[in-house]
Amino acid sequence: MNIGIDIDDTIANTQEFKLAYGVEYSMKKFNKIKNINANKEYAMDIFEWDMETEKDFFDEYFTNKMIHIQPKILAKDVINKLKDEGHNIYFITARNDNLIKDSLDITKKWLDKNEIKYDEVYANTGEKEEVCKKLKIDLIIDNSFSICKKASNNGINALLFHSLNNENTQIEDNLIKRVYSWPEIYYHIQNMI
Repeated sequence: MNIGIDIDDTIANTQEFKLAYGVEYSMKKFNKIKNINANKEYAMDIFEWDMETEKDFFDEYFTNKMIHIQPKILAKDVINKLKDEGHNIYFITARNDNLIKDSLDITKKWLDKNEIKYDEVYANTGEKEEVCKKLKIDLIIDNSFSICKKASNNGINALLFHSLNNENTQIEDNLIKRVYSWPEIYYHIQNMI
């Protein structure tokens, strides 16, 4: 099976990282925190920053500290088991060089540091569904409902990894299932084979 997997908030605890360092950055830059909307996906929406401030935050924090983001519980174990069982693992991330310098290189270093097996990493790709079609992805695992919906519209099964920014999303699509953990993902994949 060809499996496409998102990185941020799917295998990496990126939201916790953004929240913690975003507070630190806000205190350092503004000497206060304007607001925190923890259920938003993007740092500029979480902290009500403008795009320039978000870019500065990514330059200062993500580029240098991203390597320290912790993986989700059992993500490594399940992904490595899937790879060992013969599945093709493709990481398809929205990370791009506009916000994160050398995003592809940093992502590969993070995967290698955490000993997560994979076939290839795709960053700076534009639309994920185009990458999924090119790779003939059978299943996409992502925390973005819109990515899962676009995949399902192309006949690709999708597992929506539960996160703060999608918890209120109603799923009315037979090709999309909400999942809460990596062992649950493994269970769903075993039932798809």
